[in-house]
Amino acid sequence: MDKQVIHTSKVPPARVPLSQAIKAGQWVFASGQLGTDPETRTLAAGGITAETRQVCEHLKAILETAGSSLD
Repeated sequence: MDKQVIHTSKVPPARVPLSQAIKAGQWVFASGQLGTDPETRTLAAGGITAETRQVCEHLKAILETAGSSLD
């Protein structure tokens, strides 16, 4: 099975050496997402709700880059 590293500039880079996601066949495995604002690279203001919303936006961007979606 072929594996493809997925990376998008819409998501802040990790501070550790890991891929935003790996696509293997029809599967996409995302990892290491934090609730950081892409512009300031600090945690999204507003607590856990805002941080969770930001993680979902990161995952959406990663999945779209991989040719998938949240659906």
